Parts: sequence; C-alpha cells; structure tokens
Amino acid sequence: MGVCMPITQEIQSILNSLDVMVLAVDGSFNVAVLNKLAVEKLLGVESENAVPENYIGQPLNLFFADEAVCQRLIQYMQEIFAGTRDSFREEMTITCNNQPTYVEVEAFPWVADNQIIGATLILTDLFYEKELQGQLLQTEELFTFKEVLLGAANELNNLLTIIASYTMLILNRGGLDQRLAEEMTKVNEQVHRAKGIVANLLMLAQKHEQKLEKVELNALIQKTFEMRQYELSVNNLLMEFDLKEIPPIACDPFRLQQLILNLINHCMDSIIATNMTGTIRISTALTSDNFIQMVVSDNGPQFLVEDLPKIFEPFFNSPRSERKIGMGLSICNRIAIELGGQITVANNTPRGAVFTITLPVTDVSGLESSVPSEVRGDEGGEKGARKKYKKVMVVDDEEGIRIVLCELLETLGYSTITSGDGRLALSQIIKEKPDAIISDMRMPHVNGKTLYKAIQKMNPKLAANMMFITGDVVRTDSSSFLKENNIPHLNKPFTLEDLEKAMDHLASTEADRLNRVIT
Repeated sequence: MGVCMPITQEIQSILNSLDVMVLAVDGSFNVAVLNKLAVEKLLGVESENAVPENYIGQPLNLFFADEAVCQRLIQYMQEIFAGTRDSFREEMTITCNNQPTYVEVEAFPWVADNQIIGATLILTDLFYEKELQGQLLQTEELFTFKEVLLGAANELNNLLTIIASYTMLILNRGGLDQRLAEEMTKVNEQVHRAKGIVANLLMLAQKHEQKLEKVELNALIQKTFEMRQYELSVNNLLMEFDLKEIPPIACDPFRLQQLILNLINHCMDSIIATNMTGTIRISTALTSDNFIQMVVSDNGPQFLVEDLPKIFEPFFNSPRSERKIGMGLSICNRIAIELGGQITVANNTPRGAVFTITLPVTDVSGLESSVPSEVRGDEGGEKGARKKYKKVMVVDDEEGIRIVLCELLETLGYSTITSGDGRLALSQIIKEKPDAIISDMRMPHVNGKTLYKAIQKMNPKLAANMMFITGDVVRTDSSSFLKENNIPHLNKPFTLEDLEKAMDHLASTEADRLNRVIT
C-alpha cells in the first residue's frame, strides 16, 4: 500500500478547523493526511508555518518523539490492517511542543473500495478534562477538610479558652511578681492572637448562602493579611498597605475575602518561585468617578505580554511563563463580576504584575452581618446581672471549660452549678432552679439548640436568660439559630471583662427575648 491520494481542499479546510489532531497513514506508516493542529502540536511548528501539505509522505515516527509510543501505535495499526482489530482507544502521554501531554488516541481503518488502505489516528488533548476532574476531586477534598477544620477549631477554642481563663485568674490575684505578671500578659496576648487566626480560618470554612452585607474593605484586607502573615514572614516577603478612606460596600464578605486571598497567594507564589525576596503592595482609594479601586501589585516576575489577554481564562496555562497561572485568577475574575465590578492585569515596571479591581459604591443602608454579633467589650448592657442572677448554671461537655468558667463567674460574685450533659441539665434545672444558664453549643446527645428549645417549653423565663459560649458560630445553622432567637453568645476564648459585659447584656435584654416567646 502506497501513499493515499491527496484529499480535496474543502476536506482539508474542515480538518484544519477541528480541535483534535488528525493523522492518516498508509500501510507503510507514512502520513497521507493530517491537519494543522497535528503539525502545530506534534512538531512544535508555529501556527503561521504549520502547512499540513508540506508533511505528506513523512514517516509516522517523525511526529512522535517517544519511540515506544510510536511503536505501540504501529503495532495496533498492524492489527487493524490485518483485520484482527476493528479499532482501538487508549489514553497515553505523548510529547506536544516539547511538553508531556495527556491525550486520548483513537484509531480506525481507512477503507476505500471495500479495502483497508490505511488507518486514521485522532488524538484528543485531555488537559481540560483532567483539569476539571482534578478540580472536582479538590472540591471533595476541601469539603472534607472544612468539616475536619470546623471540628478541630472547636477543640482548639476549648483549649485556648482554658489557657486564657487561667491566665486571667492568675493576673487578677493580688501580690503578683511584676515579671510574672508581664509574662502572663504576654501569654494572654498570644492566646488572643491565636483566637484571631482560628476565627479567620473559620471564615473561609463557613458554609453560607451568598448574602449582601455591609463590608469595610480595608478591615477585610487587614484580616486576610493576618491569615498569611506567618507565611509571608518565613519567606522574607514584605506586605505594604496604602489604604485610603473609602465607604463601606454591599457585598458577600466571604466571596470578597476569597478574591483578596487568591491575589495575595498568587503574588506570594510568583515571588517565592524566583527564590528572591519581594514585596506585595495593596492600596485602596475612591476614584473621581465614585468607584472603589483596590490595587494589588508585587515585584516578582512579569507575565508574557502575549499571555495578558488570557490570564483570567479558566484552565489557561502558559508553560513558558515565569509566573504560575492557575484557576485562582479565573475565580478572582468571576468574583469581581459577581460583585458588579471588574479586574484587570498589567505588568509592573520594572518587575512584577499589578491587578486592579474596581467595585461600585453601593447603598448599605439597612444591611447587617449575617453572623450574630459577639457580646464583648463596651457592647454590654446595664451592670445589673449580679443583682438579678444569684446562681448560674454552666453546661459544657468539656470538664476543663466547666471548671474554669465557674471560677471566672465566682470571681465576678456569682454562685455556680455545673452539668456535663444536656440531658442531665434538664433534671438539675428542676432541682437547683438556676437564674441563668451558660451553655456550649456543640455537645453529644443533647446539643445547645435542643437544650434551649426544651428549656423554652419548660421555663420560658429561664430560656430568656440563657447565653451560649461557642467556637462554632461560623456554622450557618448555629449563626442562624442565635440570630433568630436573639440569644447572646461569647466566642471562645474570651476575657473576664467580656464575660462580665455579656452577663450584664443578658440581664438587660431578657424582656425582649421573653416577649418573643410569649407573643
């Protein structure tokens, strides 16, 4: 079998328009037909020079750099010529443009006048399919990770609460050595720094429906920076801010934080890949045409000029670029559009890249956070709790929390009773008759929500004097429950002052919660 007859120009044009690589070979395994994409990818020829007709009659092994791959294909096609195989399909790695590429190869006989005169190969690049599969797998792994993170964060907050509480108790004792007092103060500061880190991680792990909230962009930038502060420092990267006064905006804070975090991560990775030190800079300003502008820039490597129009395309990859281009940038673009804005990119001078995000100024009247406010600091009510509450019940399955919380309450002048189980708490309430209850949210058997509903039916006035301590408020069901019932809560860990203010707030707002139940 010799080289097959040339095909018509119309057929060749159709082949050239396909997004798969096509080659047809004769019985001597010389190429009889191929399309433009096969020339470009398999031979690495620039598009303007990729003329299929110039390669007709060339041996098949010219197009496959890996001899073992070529021999496997030839073996399969020999079986097709012999009539022992109708076709074949296999996924394999071949070399395209000097890069390993995962493709699906299909082959079937080329028949003319009822005779097999050759074989046709169709090669499909599976990059997008494999990338999508990887993204789906990563999504499943992230879902599992979030669930583990939420549980681990609750345990960490319990430990931090115990450490912080005992630190406060020691500091409140008289006659402390000055050096010991200073050291305990430093411990307390680091505990609350750890609390902030855990809280920021939980913000990202939160499951939530997208809602419009009043968001302070500058504060969100600072909070997101704190999440990456350690990684920045250990990689000798600097972070600079130029945050001008800007109005709050109405948006989903979790989506906006994801955009900021993705850009910081991209800039970090780009600089770190060069094994050099660098600086990431974030600025905000209100433009003359009343838009909020956030600019994120770095002094890492630049993008290839020809890549700039494609940076935000999903799955876009540029093997020759010094900067890593991943899904994170396409996600940034999608979030910016969702927020009613846009994101652009340009190369920085003399090095690096600059991303400009433009967001509209929006009406924030009537908006509030979907996460209930933590009672702390100067947000407490009137100082009437110690007159109103004589006996306070603490319900928590963590023994260390129960013990230290009782010590804190006793320091404030309350008498206490404890229960480590929500089921036992109900019988103890009938016997002990507490004036107020402080309960954990997550407990085995009977959790905080179930306990509250049971007490509400049994003693509505006591339910109106119930408060939660939790490290679990980022869960959608927990935050919705607290908000709907206007139940005060304290996030773990908390200070002695936070606890005092929270008790005063609980006492002063009892009437509102009681009215909700009665009406």
